[in-house]
Amino acid sequence: MAAALRPETAMTARRLLWALAPFGVWADKTLGSFAAHSVNDRNVEVWISAVNAHRPQGWRNASRSVLRQVGRIVNPVGWPETPDAVGRPPACSPYDPDEETLLRVAAGLPGVDDPATTLWVAAASCGAGLRGPEISAAETGDLSEIGDDRLAVRVRGRDSRIVPIRACWTDTAHQAVRLVSERANPCPRFVIPKDRNAAARATNRVSIGDTALSLRRARATWLTAHLVAGTPLPVLRAVAGPLSAATLDDLLAATPAVTAEHAVAEALRT
Repeated sequence: MAAALRPETAMTARRLLWALAPFGVWADKTLGSFAAHSVNDRNVEVWISAVNAHRPQGWRNASRSVLRQVGRIVNPVGWPETPDAVGRPPACSPYDPDEETLLRVAAGLPGVDDPATTLWVAAASCGAGLRGPEISAAETGDLSEIGDDRLAVRVRGRDSRIVPIRACWTDTAHQAVRLVSERANPCPRFVIPKDRNAAARATNRVSIGDTALSLRRARATWLTAHLVAGTPLPVLRAVAGPLSAATLDDLLAATPAVTAEHAVAEALRT
């Protein structure tokens, strides 16, 4: 497929393969094939924004750009005439309280395979703001009681930290722990199989209508809940992991407006 662009240099060819190879493996495993029609606008955006949400923004921009180049040549009907600008993705609007209630109900519905995974993906994303790979890596031993029947989860990896689970998602997390212990083949992992992208795939089991749970919106919901509750920024950074100023600016727009008088009164603390 990379040959369709007729790369003129070895460096260009390597760049094409760098973007196409991992996308092709994912498409073959997830979509059933890696053919020209699979390189379309929707699949590329799922690959960049959901499957690789943990990747640095620069990596995602570069990969998206290359895949768009290839897609418009090998599958022109699968792309809009005017491409979206490649840059910082639009801010994710947080779920409102009613939507969160629907998500909790959806996560607990009977009849799904491995309900422990479904419950944990919902609780860890909306209740603790964890990213996909962090959700996938979690084990029951990473949770601990912190008083008043509340739970905290120890996050592994580069951005290791301890995150209290929001009160409204604590029962869901408790249910996930119980169901893990009741599996026929005991395994401490919440999410099966052992795959850093397994949590992103499991979001299809938790939906509002026809719309699956978005891990980005779930994290935005968790961050916004802390901003509304007045969690100090140093504390939020400690439990959230890296936060950009742009992300905070976007999310603050979803919080209640502050009057000038209230802002002045609060600012007198320094």
